Amino acid sequence: MESAQAQKLAIDLAAPEALARIACLKDFQPTAAQAANELSAAGITRILVVPMFMAPGGHASKDFPMLANELSARWPSIEFTWTDVVGGWAEVAAAVASGTKNRLKKEG
Repeated sequence: MESAQAQKLAIDLAAPEALARIACLKDFQPTAAQAANELSAAGITRILVVPMFMAPGGHASKDFPMLANELSARWPSIEFTWTDVVGGWAEVAAAVASGTKNRLKKEG
C-alpha cells in the first residue's frame, strides 16, 4: 500500500505517475522485499533505491550490497539501481546547512 509520504515523494519528484515506496532495511516493515514484491506485482521493471542515511557505514558497505544481490536474484526481471546514501549528496548537505542556520537564527 502506498503511504502518504511515498505519494508526496512521487509528486515532489514531478512524477505523479511514479510509484514510490518507503521500505526499511531491517527489523521494521515494510521491508525492501515487501516493497519490491508490491512494485513487481504492479508491473514495475525499474526500481531506484535511495538509502536514506546521513552517513555511509556498515549498512552501506555490507547490508546494501547483500540486499541488492538478494533482490536481484529474487526479481531478475527488475532492474535495481542504488544511489549513494543521501547524506553524501551535496544537495542534502546544503539543505542541512541552510536548515541549521535558520534554526540558529530563530534561537539566537
